Amino acid sequence: MPIQNRSAPNPKEGYRPLVLIALAADRGFIQAGDTPLAHHTRFLVALLSCLLPASAYAGGIENEELRPYATTFAGVESGQLGFLRERADASTIIGLGESTHGTGDYTDLTREMLGFLAAECGYNTLIIETSVGEAAYLNEYIQSQRDDLTHILTQVNTSWRYQTTQFIELIEWMRRYNLSHTDTPLEIHGMEMQIVAADAARLLAYLQRVGDDSPLPTFESHLWQPASRAEHLRQYQQLNAVFDAFDTNREQWIASQGESAYQVAYHHAEVIKQFLLASAQSREQRKHDLRDLYMSENVEWILWHRGQGAKALIWAHNAHIADGVDNGI
Repeated sequence: MPIQNRSAPNPKEGYRPLVLIALAADRGFIQAGDTPLAHHTRFLVALLSCLLPASAYAGGIENEELRPYATTFAGVESGQLGFLRERADASTIIGLGESTHGTGDYTDLTREMLGFLAAECGYNTLIIETSVGEAAYLNEYIQSQRDDLTHILTQVNTSWRYQTTQFIELIEWMRRYNLSHTDTPLEIHGMEMQIVAADAARLLAYLQRVGDDSPLPTFESHLWQPASRAEHLRQYQQLNAVFDAFDTNREQWIASQGESAYQVAYHHAEVIKQFLLASAQSREQRKHDLRDLYMSENVEWILWHRGQGAKALIWAHNAHIADGVDNGI
C-alpha cells in the first residue's frame, strides 16, 4: 500500500484553520465522570480548531463573544505561536482539537504546535486519539527501536487518518527530533480503548516473555460491534485470570523484565478491561460516556508513567477536547 502518496484532504478553496483559545486553566481536559486530573498542577483546555471562510480574515471575527478567544492563521508555522508561551509554560496539558479528522492543515498544525511547545515550553509528550496499544508501536519507531513504519501504519494501525502523508511527516519529524535531542526525547501515546487488538498482542508478548501461559482472546472486534453476553463473560474471565497472574507473580516478573515493563503490560490489561466494560453496555450513549471517561484515565496514566516533568499536547476531535459535554453527564 503506497501510503506515502496518500495525502490528507485539505480544506475547501478559500478556507483556513481557525484556532480558538479557551481561557480555562486549572481544569480537567475531559469533563466526563469524576476524574479531573486533579493531581496535575495546571491545565490549559485550550485549542479548538475549525474552518472559516477566507472572508473572515478581511473583516475580522464578527462574533463579539468569540473574538477575544480567536486567533486566525493564513498559514501554519511554529513562529506564529508565541502568544501561547506564557499559558503553556504554566500548564501541564494542552488540548488541541480538530473539527474534522484527517484534514491536512490540522495535522500540520499539530506538528508545528508540538515543535513550538517542545522547544520553548518543555513539552515532551504527544497523546493522540488512537488506541494505547497501536501508539506504542509508533512510539518505538520514533525512539528508533524499530524501522517498520509502513508495517505499523498498514498492519497495526486501524485508522485511515494515520496513513496520510502529513501524519507520516509528523512521525518522521518526531524521530528526527529525538535523534538530535537524546536528553529530552519526545514520546507519542494513544488514549483510546475502542479497539484493543494491539493491546492484547503486546500483553500476550509480555506474558510469553515472563513464561506465563494464560490464554488471552485476540479482541478483533471494536467497541461498536455487538457481542453476545456469553462471549463477554468468557473474555472477562480470561482477563481476570491474567490480573490474578500479575498479582501473584509481581515480584518475579519485575525481577525478570523490570518495573516499567510490568506497569506498561498491566496497563494494557486495564485498557482491555475498559473495552470490555464499555462494550457490555446496552445503550450506545453509555459507550460514548465511558469512552471519554476512560480516555481521561489513560491520559492520567500516561503522565504518571512519564514521571515528573511530563507535559503533554493532546490531539483529538473537538468533542473530546472541549471544556464541556452534551452527552447528559
